[in-house]
Amino acid sequence: NYLTYNNDGISSTFLTLNGTTQYVNIPDDTAIGFNGDISISAWFYLDNVSGFKSIVGKRDGGGTNYVFYVNGSKLASYDGASVITDGGTTLSTGQWYHGVLVIDSGTSTTFYVNNSLSSTVASSTITYNDAALQIGFDGVGSYFDGYIDDVAIYNRILSSSEVGDLYGGTFPASGLVGKWTMEGDSGTTITDSSGNGNNGTASTSGMLIAGSRTF
Repeated sequence: NYLTYNNDGISSTFLTLNGTTQYVNIPDDTAIGFNGDISISAWFYLDNVSGFKSIVGKRDGGGTNYVFYVNGSKLASYDGASVITDGGTTLSTGQWYHGVLVIDSGTSTTFYVNNSLSSTVASSTITYNDAALQIGFDGVGSYFDGYIDDVAIYNRILSSSEVGDLYGGTFPASGLVGKWTMEGDSGTTITDSSGNGNNGTASTSGMLIAGSRTF
């Protein structure tokens, strides 16, 4: 038995990334730059569990701001000071996961996997930068290898019940600063449907594919 999930319940369009050159670039904007709390949600599918793979990154050469990673077979983040690794769920290749990163800036980082709390780890304060936001790349060398879908960024801490809403396909409206579902997109334009207008550009054509997101 399997569940086919998508915003419209019928079909899905998502990003396919080759782990070496492909990503989505979203120019810097104050809506997606942070000096405080942040939550990031995304669906992803891993083609391998080797090294760092960036799901979402906004990092400059000095290493400031935030990144949502997979590090080997674990979720991880970068808070501008250090890499924080999930102490819970072990990830595998060949299946879809829903991951949520919640950073209580200066206090803790919490990871959720498939609507379950995975771990909470102490972390540092996020500092603002003016780097571009990138889906599938961290700006300094770590590319994602696999699929990414339904990326959402919030400028606040999401509750566990709101994480459940996202897992079920409902995006809480409060604090939503970026939402890239890929639905209706074509070519190299990746539309921000949050209302903030932070549209992205895919680095190459052919990165949008249609299929079933199953788990």
